[in-house]
Amino acid sequence: MSKYPEKVNVDGKTYFVNNRGIITEDRGIGDILSGLREDGHIDDKGNIFINDKIGFGSQPSGKIIIKDVKKESKNETIHSDESSSSDTVDCNKSGSKNYSRVKTKKNIPAKSKLRENIEAIVIAIILALFIRTFIVQAFKIPSGSMQPTLAIGDHILVNKFIYGVKIPFTGHTLIPVKEPKHNDIIVFKYPEDPDKDFIKRLIGEPGDTVEVKNKQVYVNNMPISPEMGVHTDSHVISGRMNPRDNFGPVTVPEGSYFVMGDNRDNSYDSRFWGFVKEKAIKGKAFIIYWSWNSEAFGVRWGRIGSLLK
Repeated sequence: MSKYPEKVNVDGKTYFVNNRGIITEDRGIGDILSGLREDGHIDDKGNIFINDKIGFGSQPSGKIIIKDVKKESKNETIHSDESSSSDTVDCNKSGSKNYSRVKTKKNIPAKSKLRENIEAIVIAIILALFIRTFIVQAFKIPSGSMQPTLAIGDHILVNKFIYGVKIPFTGHTLIPVKEPKHNDIIVFKYPEDPDKDFIKRLIGEPGDTVEVKNKQVYVNNMPISPEMGVHTDSHVISGRMNPRDNFGPVTVPEGSYFVMGDNRDNSYDSRFWGFVKEKAIKGKAFIIYWSWNSEAFGVRWGRIGSLLK
């Protein structure tokens, strides 16, 4: 603690004082350049001397009261959470003086490393949850119902914003963006068990008539491109026994969609359990970001980065 004030004002000009009583126009420069340059000084009696413009001499410019540092330090209590203050002494040529209090910033204790790490983790979790809920979510393909488009072990990203912003846990669309369209590959809650997520290709929109005749899929009496599905079993099953190869016709109700797997002969889809409600749709799959072949125990490098269509 210095017995001198931090600042003195002489004739309307502010000077800074270091702990040796050296006066300079710039804060701290007295400590650095003491002995090389000073703009004035305060003697032991409290007299203030400011150098003339040429720098060859100084004249008395005021007087201050020198603090008894020893006595003050005994009664001094430091509170780290309270604002500190410093004395500014206004002096003029006649030696009169006025004291004012100049508040400085609070002495805020530095954050601990543990607290900083916890805050960073919490922020990261919040951002991850926000992105996962409203923007994009990662999924892993566990079955072959979408082969060859999606293989077992593919890891995909699903755009959750493309069909609008939905209220969590309810599925109701808060901000609509666009409607699901034919041939979109969508992820949705399985109607018979909402805790499970399914991925299929959208075949029928609301109002469409869907029918399967001897493995060929028709939408509004028009056959869809065979490129959208493959058949691995040449045997045709009668519709009275199983809806796999012969189904319908059915009309898709409003607010619902008809979906099928690309692996037509090995897909459990709308032919078996019905329609997908619009609010059950989570988003549209758009890219494969990782692919692992567990049988060959290796990465399918050629599939990484593939856009889905």
